[in-house]
Amino acid sequence: MSETLFSLENVSVDYPDSGLALDRLDLAIEAGDRVVLLGTNGCGKTTLLKLLDGLVAPSSGVLRFAGEPLDAARLARPEFARDFRRRVALMFQHPEAMLFNPTVAAEIGFGLRHLPEAEARERVRYWADFMRLDTRLMRRRRSCPAARNSACAWRACWRSNRKCCCSTNPPRTSTRARSAG
Repeated sequence: MSETLFSLENVSVDYPDSGLALDRLDLAIEAGDRVVLLGTNGCGKTTLLKLLDGLVAPSSGVLRFAGEPLDAARLARPEFARDFRRRVALMFQHPEAMLFNPTVAAEIGFGLRHLPEAEARERVRYWADFMRLDTRLMRRRRSCPAARNSACAWRACWRSNRKCCCSTNPPRTSTRARSAG
């Protein structure tokens, strides 16, 4: 049986200035799940991602991460916050906002500086290959096409073996959309 990463029970988010963004949402996300949110502008997709990343609190209902309540009080506890931030990341809609290293290899390797050098290099090569960036490792990141910057940003999210990455833009280089007819 897999671990339930997130569970939402009757969760609503009501913004004071703009009104109800989520209304009595029930959702469970298990470890290993890949969840795609589809909807029109303003339907609450980004609000849900911010909720899952602990950036927005529910107005009502219960939000849990790994069986524990995810709320401001719990996120204020350093040990919980550190564990949560190591396991969950939010990737911005515009990846250039989170990329700051000069090369693709340096960007992927930034969060691996605490590892022995050989292990960090091995992980950089693994994830570069996985995200189809292996031929661009030494390129200046700013010279990469937007899709490659998106892949680089995704790798930045996954580099520390996070359990969950939330994004409004899926990685174009590693997934293929399929429809059922």
